[in-house]
Amino acid sequence: MIDRIGHINIRTTMKHFEDTLEFYERLMGLKRAEGMAMPDPNNIWLFADNGRAIVHVNAIEEGGDVEPDGVSTGRINHVAFDCRDYDLAISRLKEMNLDYERYETAVKDLVLLVTKDSYNNIIIELSFGADTVVRPDLQKAV
Repeated sequence: MIDRIGHINIRTTMKHFEDTLEFYERLMGLKRAEGMAMPDPNNIWLFADNGRAIVHVNAIEEGGDVEPDGVSTGRINHVAFDCRDYDLAISRLKEMNLDYERYETAVKDLVLLVTKDSYNNIIIELSFGADTVVRPDLQKAV
């Protein structure tokens, strides 16, 4: 069902937003671009040379890392997994009695199932159709 980790999401304060982006750009050689599914200047994606999203950085207000349930996820908000076999994922979520939400995105054929690792307070995003978000304009010629 899981092909790979799709990306990590880091939420940082407005004060540290630019520094956070620059840190990952310089350390890993990632390239910044607005997300195709959620365009917003405070919602930036960093892409590898192959055009795949690796790190998703959100700028939040101080103290804005609290989820609707009142609990903070900390700076690493969620881990996204690129998946296949949507029906199997739904079956497992139901079998484990896990609450989840389904999101359709602005990117054609990209569907997300979002649940939570309640033991560690980590949001888990299961992404189906993630190959449609590769940024060819950021791919290096081989």
